[in-house]
Amino acid sequence: MQSSYYLVQLSDQIHRIACQRAVIQLSFGNKAHRITQQRGPGNFNDLQKRSSIKKRTTSQSIPEETHKAMGGSPTPSEKATLATTEGDVPEGDAFTKPGEEGGDERESWDSKWQYLLAVIGYAVGLGSVWRFPYLCQKNGGGAFLFPYLIMLAVEGIPIFYLELAVGQRLRKGAIGVWNQVSPYAGGIGVASAFVSFNVAIYYNTIIAWCLYYLSKSFQSPLPWSDCPKEDFHNGTYREIHECVKSSPTEYFWYRETLDISPDINHPERFNWKIGVCLLVAWILTYLCMAKGIASSGKVVYVTATFPYLVLVIFFVRGITLPGMEDGLKHLFMPDWAKIWDPTVWLEAGTQIFFSLGLAFGGLIAFSSYNPVHNNCFRDALVCGIINCCTAIFAAIVVFSVLGFKANLTYDECVKERDTIMLELFNTTDVTPPPPGTMISIGEEQDIPMPVLPYCDLQDILKNSASGTGLAFIVFTEAINQFPWAPVWSILFFLMLFTLGIDSEFASGRGFMAGLGHQKIFSWPKMPARQLWVAVASGFCFPVSTVENYHNGGFVFLTFD
Repeated sequence: MQSSYYLVQLSDQIHRIACQRAVIQLSFGNKAHRITQQRGPGNFNDLQKRSSIKKRTTSQSIPEETHKAMGGSPTPSEKATLATTEGDVPEGDAFTKPGEEGGDERESWDSKWQYLLAVIGYAVGLGSVWRFPYLCQKNGGGAFLFPYLIMLAVEGIPIFYLELAVGQRLRKGAIGVWNQVSPYAGGIGVASAFVSFNVAIYYNTIIAWCLYYLSKSFQSPLPWSDCPKEDFHNGTYREIHECVKSSPTEYFWYRETLDISPDINHPERFNWKIGVCLLVAWILTYLCMAKGIASSGKVVYVTATFPYLVLVIFFVRGITLPGMEDGLKHLFMPDWAKIWDPTVWLEAGTQIFFSLGLAFGGLIAFSSYNPVHNNCFRDALVCGIINCCTAIFAAIVVFSVLGFKANLTYDECVKERDTIMLELFNTTDVTPPPPGTMISIGEEQDIPMPVLPYCDLQDILKNSASGTGLAFIVFTEAINQFPWAPVWSILFFLMLFTLGIDSEFASGRGFMAGLGHQKIFSWPKMPARQLWVAVASGFCFPVSTVENYHNGGFVFLTFD
């Protein structure tokens, strides 16, 4: 009797599961039919593929009350019979995405273009504009492209792809991803978040400087075009000696902007001008990140495309300048002997790591908002190639302008040397004697031969600065020679601002999202996210003010 009763109960259970299966298949067929009509057959195939994956990973167990009513447990053969029927029935939270514990909702990009622009904006940063051109001309010119492209293929794109893939699959920040990969690897995520924290402070300091220069660009003439004057009570004036000894652009950078101290051991006073600009930079960071990718995703349409517009404008201007061909020759003339120097390969690999933003956590954070089945290999390939091409294009733009400036400097040097020669010998066609040699001027007057200026165009180009020196000294000095200089200055510093703010989004999200997913706050809820971003930005601002004292330039170099 008991066995017959058990068989009846098992038959009822199988019949009920078969009915559930029929209802689910009917609803799925109707949904697939609607999708096919609205969007085409491609979406139906994707939906069918996802459904087949979920079917293989779901299970249905016999309710506990059925076991009690049957008075015992089914035999192994009966379990096997029931399992073959149950395998096709999805249950409960069948549509929970991988990496979402407990079915937490997770925001996603509005479109694929929004995601690509965000990643490209992060990868194409300030290093592509002010670091790569200097490295290229320093390490063999066109020959440097050989180790650079090899490093891009060997380490750049593979690691880029790895970070996109792991973030997309596990849908978490850097800390959560590495903890899920292995509890022993959790320190990698913490290290990435810490590096992103440092880079966020680094970039917002640069953004503060760009905002200061941008505010000063709305003047004509530009404040760094001439040396400031010291007025006297009798109505006369003189130019400040420190500025005359260096140059107006160097004086404005070191004395007006940084007000730099003699060394890092003398912080002295706080630089309130840059401090206010830094506060504005962190407020902008908060406003663009408070609502997650819903806010920063919209901003990238401008910040990721505007630098390309400005680069094209400067390219058109640069190739029309006299002397631009000398700059391009110096940039791309290959010195193949440099290939055998290990330092060249080291700098190529370092530039790839920094320009693509590898191991910072920003790429993992960005890709975690993607659909699980997104083609991240294609994204890594496209973004890596775009980053490389942008760096080369930016180098052409920079050195076309530097070639123009170098020719101006060379012409001034030759003019100064010729003036001295004319005063001493009344001609420039004679070979001057060594410095210190006594020469006769007039009938009975002998004076030592002065040191003549050394004028060499290649040396001038070889001593081109990089980093902040290139942006805030060399390039601003070249802009002074342009007609409508304030307009060019506004465009240039707006470009630097947008390049910096794109990288700031990813760096900030790298450590904010990583820590946010540790349940410090309930991250998916909008008010809690805004509170967490406000707390993180409020903490970062006072930390970053260490670079606003008079020794801030030296502190910045330690970050750099």
